[in-house]
Amino acid sequence: MIGVGRVSAPAPVSGLAGREFSGSRSGRDDRKGSPAGTERPASASASASASASASAHAIRNRAARILADPNTLAAPRPVRVITFNTAVGNPKIKTPQGSFPDLPFYQEIVNGSSDAAILCAQEVGPAQLDRLRTLAKNGNFTVIATYAHPGQANMMLIPKRFEILDSEHKTYGFGHLRGFVNAIGGWFTGKGGPQWSQMFEPRKYTRVRLRDRESGREFTVFNTHTSYYGPLKYEHNKQLFAAARDSRKDGPVIVAGDLNTRAAGNDSKDPYDSNARVRAEMGAFQDMGPPGPAGSRPNIDWVLADGFAPLHSRLYTGEALALPGSPNAEMVSDHYAEEDTLRFS
Repeated sequence: MIGVGRVSAPAPVSGLAGREFSGSRSGRDDRKGSPAGTERPASASASASASASASAHAIRNRAARILADPNTLAAPRPVRVITFNTAVGNPKIKTPQGSFPDLPFYQEIVNGSSDAAILCAQEVGPAQLDRLRTLAKNGNFTVIATYAHPGQANMMLIPKRFEILDSEHKTYGFGHLRGFVNAIGGWFTGKGGPQWSQMFEPRKYTRVRLRDRESGREFTVFNTHTSYYGPLKYEHNKQLFAAARDSRKDGPVIVAGDLNTRAAGNDSKDPYDSNARVRAEMGAFQDMGPPGPAGSRPNIDWVLADGFAPLHSRLYTGEALALPGSPNAEMVSDHYAEEDTLRFS
């Protein structure tokens, strides 16, 4: 399903998807089809022999390259992506920010697991960010972070499997201004008064272009946390997906984060109809996530992609998102962590 609702992921693909070798040879047997009783000139035989020798040499060289680099034949390994809002902005959540790196999927990244996920986190507090920057000195991952506003950062953890080609942090400038104007207009047209705290709260997205060191494939990942207030939410996401579509020229693109947008069929009352309008902006970006929210909490976190296909997805709920002192997901954060495994399409 494109841009509307969550999708069920197909079963993982087994085996290797590789290149096919051509069955043709440049040194063909010219005697086939020759008139009976005729002989090939010596010069033709020498030419054919030289051609066959050159072809065999080329095949041996190609085989040697394949043996030296098995990825010449193998399809790129899947890419795991996790989006997680760690809720430093919610005073009801008491989880110490410095303890989040003890969660298992953080530890996979910290310890250099070969299939560690790219983590896109939102509402990250200074204590968590400082600890991760210290842990990153082991060389297993890179921290990319920006404070959208004081005390709350958007953060990405990039495992060492991926080379960072370039990155940028961008504030929703014109998008936020358009949302501001639309909110004032809605005030005068009966859509309710503006939510002033949101009107003056800046938001950002981070764009990172990566290269898979194993396969050489390049792709782009966006991480963001958009406003929950209808007119701002729509304009933030509109600007985000315009940037994502522009990045598609450089290869596959992943958009992850807290989009504050509900799946189809689970819309909340909103005079601006922002959920449906945001889903329309997703366009060609396919939802990689699970088919629906777990428990009573609506899932407003997304991983979408263009140029990838879904293999597996899950939400970390219950004890799967537990820390000492916070026995389950309901206590650790006001969001579940969403993990999606993608393959290059």
